[in-house]
Amino acid sequence: MQVFLSLIGLLGIFYTVFLFFHSNINLGVLMPAIMGFPLLIVGVFLPYFGSLFGKILLMLMALAYIAFGVLFLYCYLLIKKTPLCKEREVDALIICGAAVRNGKMSLALEKRTRAALAYLQAHEKTICVVSGGKGLQETVSEAELMRRFLLKNGIAEERILFEDKAESTRQNMEFGAKLVFDRLGKEASLAVVTSDFHIYRAVLEARKIFPEALGITSRSEWFMKPSYYLRETAAITKTRFLS
Repeated sequence: MQVFLSLIGLLGIFYTVFLFFHSNINLGVLMPAIMGFPLLIVGVFLPYFGSLFGKILLMLMALAYIAFGVLFLYCYLLIKKTPLCKEREVDALIICGAAVRNGKMSLALEKRTRAALAYLQAHEKTICVVSGGKGLQETVSEAELMRRFLLKNGIAEERILFEDKAESTRQNMEFGAKLVFDRLGKEASLAVVTSDFHIYRAVLEARKIFPEALGITSRSEWFMKPSYYLRETAAITKTRFLS
């Protein structure tokens, strides 16, 4: 047990270090280390937890990890049950921004934009909002990179509404909705384009404004999925229970 806990803890820490080279710093990147460090400490010093206090501390830690595991599973199921657009035609898309690295699209941002591009090419009457500001670690706005990509791939400029102030999923929807309403009116139908792990929260926020909003997903890269779903567990918990 001592070796097992130590290895699991080290794995979490090493995973966070690995993520530093593939993503901007965020909660999802830090969470494997945050969860792994206590396990490493317990693994290294397990023989010293033989006292009553030590046993109570171990029990509380075990309950905390079990509770988080249940919460993780609950959030995962919510994500998987999100209503998707599939082949239904909608009036407008809101494309949620993602990280920019060294002035270029991150893989997540590119995949989201490609998913939107495929839909726009198949539904020529649909317009879109590219939504995403410029973060502290970014040199160009997420919206600007998405706009350039869509224009380069043949989407007419008049079909692209530009929003480069949003700093959260909620703001993506609020700011994007205003542009859609100004262009199409308040009866417009909407789909949200974002990564598979993020789709539940994006549609949840969209439905506060567009009650029948649907989702269009892009597939996230496999080696980032644990980080993404850990972050979404925290974000969904905050959105559903603490907001």
